[in-house]
Amino acid sequence: MFSFFKKKVQKETTKPTSHYTENFDDVSAVAEYFYKETGITFEKQMSILKSKVSSFCRQRKILSFEALLREIQTDSVLKQELIDYLTTNETFFYREIKQIKELVELVKQKNSANTKILCAPCATGEEPYSIAIALLESGVAASSFHILGIDINADA
Repeated sequence: MFSFFKKKVQKETTKPTSHYTENFDDVSAVAEYFYKETGITFEKQMSILKSKVSSFCRQRKILSFEALLREIQTDSVLKQELIDYLTTNETFFYREIKQIKELVELVKQKNSANTKILCAPCATGEEPYSIAIALLESGVAASSFHILGIDINADA
């Protein structure tokens, strides 16, 4: 009687568990891959790279750098996410002013009606605008140059 008050003992069911553990020891293969794909080096910032890529992997439940490399070989969205995660969108007007002044001098010396300038990286575009402003202020005609600004970061 009152047997329904008794605790029922349930048999423990053991599911096969996978014993995958994180392995974020050696980031050098990721650094090499990133350099080959983007030309960006982390040679002097390997500890920063290791920390950032480990965090990137954990956010996506990727358990190792090797697994990350396998996945980005076939997943272009994940690859772009990694590029965006590791690149800095630093941009501002007259950044690297010395280089802009040297470029203005080169364009003026060339004295061509068809100068093409590639500005990379340029994040949200302040650098190409700075170049254009500097060229115009130095007397170079707007019709004599064309500036193309690009950036590897999809957000930029």
